[in-house]
Amino acid sequence: MSDIVDLLVNYLDGQETAKHIETCLTTLIQKTLQDPHYRQVIQQGSRKEFWICFSPVIKKMIEKDCLVNLIKFARNIVAGDLNNQQLALQYGALKSIQNRLEIEAYDQTMDNSLLLQVSTQAICNMITNHSTAIDVVWQEWMLNGSIWSDILSKNNDNLITSVLVLMINCIRGNKQRCDLMIENGNGRKILGLIVDDLERLHSNEESKSFELGYTIFNEMFLFGYFKQLYTLFKDNSSVLSTRQTILFKLLDSKIHTYKDTLPTFINHRDLEFLCEQFELIAKETVRVILNVKGSSSEDLQVEQVSNVYTAIILLFQILNELLILEAKGLKQSLAHINVISLTLDILGHLRTINLPPAQADHPELGFNFLKRECVRMIGAMCHEDKKIQDEIRELGGIPLILEQFKIDDSNPYLREYATLALRNIMKDNIENQEVIRELEPQEVLQTDELNRMGITPELLKDGKIRIKKTEL
Repeated sequence: MSDIVDLLVNYLDGQETAKHIETCLTTLIQKTLQDPHYRQVIQQGSRKEFWICFSPVIKKMIEKDCLVNLIKFARNIVAGDLNNQQLALQYGALKSIQNRLEIEAYDQTMDNSLLLQVSTQAICNMITNHSTAIDVVWQEWMLNGSIWSDILSKNNDNLITSVLVLMINCIRGNKQRCDLMIENGNGRKILGLIVDDLERLHSNEESKSFELGYTIFNEMFLFGYFKQLYTLFKDNSSVLSTRQTILFKLLDSKIHTYKDTLPTFINHRDLEFLCEQFELIAKETVRVILNVKGSSSEDLQVEQVSNVYTAIILLFQILNELLILEAKGLKQSLAHINVISLTLDILGHLRTINLPPAQADHPELGFNFLKRECVRMIGAMCHEDKKIQDEIRELGGIPLILEQFKIDDSNPYLREYATLALRNIMKDNIENQEVIRELEPQEVLQTDELNRMGITPELLKDGKIRIKKTEL
C-alpha cells in the first residue's frame, strides 16, 4: 500500500506520471478482485496516508484512464469493509468523487460514461450498510443536488444500472428516506426518470435496469406511496398519463407476487383510491370505444387508446384478484361506484364496435382481454350476493353474459369465465333462473368457420337447430 501512496505523493509534487500510476493501479485492482486476503493485508499499511492523498489527486488529475483506475481501486477496497469506508468518509473521498462526478457529468466534449459509472459505484460502496453516512448524503441529494437525475437522463444502461443500485441501497427498508424522496423535487424527478426508463425497457423485462427500477417502486409501494406517486405523475392535459399507466403495471406485478395471499401493503384507503380511478378510467374507456366505433384498423391511432386500454385492463386484473382474495371493504367500495353498471356499459359497447382481429403487437386496437375481464368482474361481484345478482338482471346483464359463450381469440378463456359468471348469477336466485328459462333463440349466425366446414345452421320454429350441408 505504501507504494501507491508514494506514487500519489510524487504525482502531486509533479515527479510521477499518470501513465505509470495507471499501470500500477491496474495490477492492484486485479489483486483486490482475485485475492480475498489482499484487502486485509492493505489494512495494515498506510491507509490513512492513502486517503489523505486521494482527494487532492482526484481533484488535480486530468488523465481520464488513470482517474478511472484510481477510483476503481478505491471502490474495491471499501467494498464491504466498514473501517475502509470510515476512513474514506473521514478524509473526504466521497465528497471529492462526487465533486469530480458533477464536473464530468456536464462535460459534453467526450464520452465520460465509464468514469461516471465507476464513480457512482465507488460512492455506493463507500456508504452501503453505513446508515449514518447514507442519512447525511441522502438528505443532501434530495434537498440540494440534481446529479443523479442528470445522470439518469443519459442514455447508457450500465450507467443507469449503477445509479439504480445506489438508490436501492439507500432506500431499502427505510421509510424516512422514502419520505424524503417523494417529498422533494430532486427525489420526484428521479422517480419520474426511473418510470420513463421502465417504459423504455418494458419489452425487455430481463434487463437488469428494469429489475432494479421495479425494485425501487416495490419499496415505495411497501411504505404506502402508490397514491402519492399516482398523483405525482398526473398529466393535466389528459385523463391518464403514460407514467400512471406504468405505475398500474408495477402495482399489478407486485400484487401477483403474493400469489394466493392478500397483499399486506394495501390498506382500505388504497382500495378506495383504486376504485375511484376505476370509475374515471371506465368512463373514459367507454368514450374511447365510442370514438373508434366503426373505424377500420388503419384509422385507429394507437397512441390515443393505448394508455386507457392498458390502464382499464390492469385495473380489472388488480381488482378482480383482490376480490378473489376477499380484500376487506373492496366489494362495498366497488358497489359504491356502481361497478356493475360501468362494467356492463363497457361490455355492451364492445358488442357493437367494429373490432379488428386480435393483434399481438397492438392488442389495444382490438381491446383484447377486455370482455374477459368484464365478465370476471361481474362473476366475482355477484358471488353469493343476491342484491348484485338482481342488479345484473335489472340492468339487462344476463343476455350480455350469455353472448360471451363463444371462443374469442382476443379474449382467452372468455367462455369459461362466462360459465362461472352465469352460475354465480343464477345461484339461489329464482328470478334470474326464470329469465334464463324464458329466453328464446332469435337467430343463428353463419360464421366463417362454418363456411369453411361446409355447413349451415338453421333455426326451426320449435327453437331447435338443424344443420344443413352447404350447397356448392
